[in-house]
Amino acid sequence: MFFKTTMPSLSDEHAYIKWFVENDRTVEYLRAPYKPMLAKFAEACAQSGTKMLCDHQGAQALFNHIANIATDYQNQLRPFIEKNGGLGKCSPAIQNAAVNMLMNIAIGVEFLEKKYQHKESLDLFRAIR
Repeated sequence: MFFKTTMPSLSDEHAYIKWFVENDRTVEYLRAPYKPMLAKFAEACAQSGTKMLCDHQGAQALFNHIANIATDYQNQLRPFIEKNGGLGKCSPAIQNAAVNMLMNIAIGVEFLEKKYQHKESLDLFRAIR
């Protein structure tokens, strides 16, 4: 896989999350609408993601948190979005909430997989895409 910049160390969570948001193919569809302001978007995601990792330390705590976000998205937000004709037809507030939830899930899964080698976490992201 070719990336525009060198991947930072996973131990530098803030820098790694920024890189992940800007470069990883799994979140390309989430960052696409924010391309004109990608640096600001990546910074906001890095701040949110770093806080999430700090608040939910350890593999099981992070997994449980991500599972809760994925469940909320699947059971509440996704049906609302589909009922309204897709994300593009929803208000900017709903669009931002959905992207924030999905990006936090993606960041959480990335750290669960790479930092904690928690293989079950991949099912969370696959289930909601």
